[in-house]
Amino acid sequence: MLIAVSQDAENQLFPIAFAVVERETKESWGWFLDCLRCYVTQRTGLCLISDRHHGLVNYAKDEPSWRPPYAYHHYCARHIRANYVRRHGQVAGRQVFCATTGIQPRKFERELNKTKRFIVTDGPNKGKEKVYDDLMAIPLERWSFAHDGGMRYGSKTTNVVECFNGVLKDARHLPITAMVMTTFFKSIEYFNDKVRKSLARLDAGHVYSEFASTKYDTWRQKSRRHTVVEFNKVEGIYTMQTPVNPTSPYKGNHLHIVKLNEGTCTCNKLQQWKIPCSHVIAICTYHNLDPLQYFSDYWKLESNIAMYSSLPFQSVYDEEYWPNYFGDTIVPDKDRLRGKGRPRYNRIRNEMDDFAESQPSQKQSCKLCGQVGHNRRTCPLTRGGASSSEPTNQ
Repeated sequence: MLIAVSQDAENQLFPIAFAVVERETKESWGWFLDCLRCYVTQRTGLCLISDRHHGLVNYAKDEPSWRPPYAYHHYCARHIRANYVRRHGQVAGRQVFCATTGIQPRKFERELNKTKRFIVTDGPNKGKEKVYDDLMAIPLERWSFAHDGGMRYGSKTTNVVECFNGVLKDARHLPITAMVMTTFFKSIEYFNDKVRKSLARLDAGHVYSEFASTKYDTWRQKSRRHTVVEFNKVEGIYTMQTPVNPTSPYKGNHLHIVKLNEGTCTCNKLQQWKIPCSHVIAICTYHNLDPLQYFSDYWKLESNIAMYSSLPFQSVYDEEYWPNYFGDTIVPDKDRLRGKGRPRYNRIRNEMDDFAESQPSQKQSCKLCGQVGHNRRTCPLTRGGASSSEPTNQ
């Protein structure tokens, strides 16, 4: 199953499209991406985040509608890390991940130098500059959070897709009709729940999502410790002095340049999240301005409700009410009938599957007595441990 998801104003997954294909190839991914462009969205400036599957990467590279300025293809930081862990070990993977997710260019350069020093000088691949050169051969804007131009809205990985994969894990083993219906009704339930929660928050007097409000409140508290230096009020250029922070790995005491008229800050958080960072909030407080003007409408509850309500699901009638079909007769291929035994599991595994299987399984507990090791049907509190419907011995 191929899945396309986005993220909503609560930074949670927003399902967009599903497709069932025989296998992941350039042709199947191409058909899926073409359908997205044709039936879902024709807007420009899309950000496509994925792993580096050759079929998807090659098609997105060759298809004009998935190249700039129509779309920008970036890579999942977790998959890049997994590739380096598999090839060069845990430490190399961790260093690459730190460089990939560094939001500020100066932090990216610091972590990248650590990565180069480990790979080329200290690590098990000592002297193998090709390992580092292979990483740098990938365009920075595709894998570096600090160089992506603010296209991701804070999304570093494709974990939301893996989460939805977990929701639909059981459905993937069903017959095709049952799988489609299960996915359909689970999506309806999910959409209705999101609208209900957003409406409740809107009725409570809130304007922005809980996720954005929490991040904003955190940065507002942090802004009280900043010092504002005004450089050019007409052009909106300021320098911010941050306090010393002994608990931070970077120790604080940094200068950041804010250009309000351009909507940029060297901390890069304003560009990435489209939420006023602590430096912008400090300047707005200094000049008695409203920092909420620098919020993107993306984070508004009204936008979230509109997103989930814009395309309402259509009710599915019972099969007896379906119109007569006069098209071609579809005949199953007898050579592809499923044989006896358990079907093969063809889903491509990743490190998240290995992590889930490594976790200790939850032990069974009885709903009657709460003890571990049996269920209510075999509970000793029932007479003979046979049936919970029979009276217990007093």
